[in-house]
Amino acid sequence: MMKFNFDLSNTKAAVVLDKSDQIDKVLVKASKLIKKLPLKQVDQLAYVPALVSMLIHYLKKDYTDLPTKTVLTIALAVAYFISPVDIVLDAIPFLGVADDAAVTAVVWSTLQDDIKKYLEWAKENGIDFDI
Repeated sequence: MMKFNFDLSNTKAAVVLDKSDQIDKVLVKASKLIKKLPLKQVDQLAYVPALVSMLIHYLKKDYTDLPTKTVLTIALAVAYFISPVDIVLDAIPFLGVADDAAVTAVVWSTLQDDIKKYLEWAKENGIDFDI
């Protein structure tokens, strides 16, 4: 049985959080690239990088104006996006992103006000997702 090294994991997490400015730049680019995809679900998927950024800034305590429900919902959605287990396999053209878009749409409809507030805060702090 393989043991999980929590100390190493915490160290790696700290390194990632320390580089959040660089990560934000990548996430903004990812959001813009997603919007250029020829898919019907592009509008919903463009929010995924912003949700990741929102979670990172919450964990860093840069942006803490979030209810616990919002943090948990975003964390679960992000976990679903990065999970190798999908309802519809990502390898299936066009349909593969449908489940991810559906999750994003549910998150958006549930947390729309919190996401809009974060996007305003992000823009004021030089992180413009343009969504």
